[in-house]
Amino acid sequence: MSQPENLTFPEIQEKLKSKDIFFTDIAIALDVTVSHVTQIAKRKGRSQRVALGISQALQLSVNQVFGTEYTERRSNRKERRNQIVEALRAGENVPDPISMHGTVR
Repeated sequence: MSQPENLTFPEIQEKLKSKDIFFTDIAIALDVTVSHVTQIAKRKGRSQRVALGISQALQLSVNQVFGTEYTERRSNRKERRNQIVEALRAGENVPDPISMHGTVR
């Protein structure tokens, strides 16, 4: 299997331009600033939602545009967040995180 492309900022701009799509269009659609979209495209900020919007505009996967930058680093992050929320809402101490191997991180 080939590695994700990881497009550069100028490549993202050029591909969008060829589809008559501007960062302004993406910003309006996602209700964010043009600057924010630009910063994500330049990799000077992180936003899964904006990266997905750029990728969808290009009709490519997030990995094809941003490489592995938005690959879920911890697949159980949602579970951990739920664990934290439940503990705090119950007025309890937040338990230590447990790694996939059963040890505390």
